[in-house]
Amino acid sequence: MKKKLNSYLEYAQSLDPNMHVVDTADKETTEEEILQYLAEIIISIHKHKILAEQEKHELEEQITQ
Repeated sequence: MKKKLNSYLEYAQSLDPNMHVVDTADKETTEEEILQYLAEIIISIHKHKILAEQEKHELEEQITQ
């Protein structure tokens, strides 16, 4: 699970470099902290997806005008 989480982490940080970071390799990190962090990653990715979609629609409107 931690390996997969790290790949999501890398992707989310590429979208938002200021994102909160949790060391998933640290054995002290609890499952609850990892799940909370995963939720933050999902929210960040979703936010950037929405912004990209809005930008796409704005560009399409500019092209059709």
